[in-house]
Amino acid sequence: PQARDRKLLRMKAWLRARGVESGEERVQANTYFAATAAADALMRMADNFSREYFIERVESMVDDALTTSLYPRVSLGPGQRFVSRGAYVLGFSGDGPSPVGGWIVP
Repeated sequence: PQARDRKLLRMKAWLRARGVESGEERVQANTYFAATAAADALMRMADNFSREYFIERVESMVDDALTTSLYPRVSLGPGQRFVSRGAYVLGFSGDGPSPVGGWIVP
């Protein structure tokens, strides 16, 4: 929960500044991450507008983005169509869900 709140600070400030109500945080965070990565890539394309170059720019922007996703490890590469490959297995106790082990990549 502490890491989640830290990762959402920038997005929440952006939403507040524009008067957007808080809703489903996961959807809002993923949308904000995707939109900012795409916007950064478009700004750096100059006059080289092509689908292939856009994808290359997004791949490089995701690794260096200031805006973080809720996923702990985010990266893209050639031929990779998922930003995050892996998960935590959660156990439930009286305090709520908590990771049972480390990050698992199938």
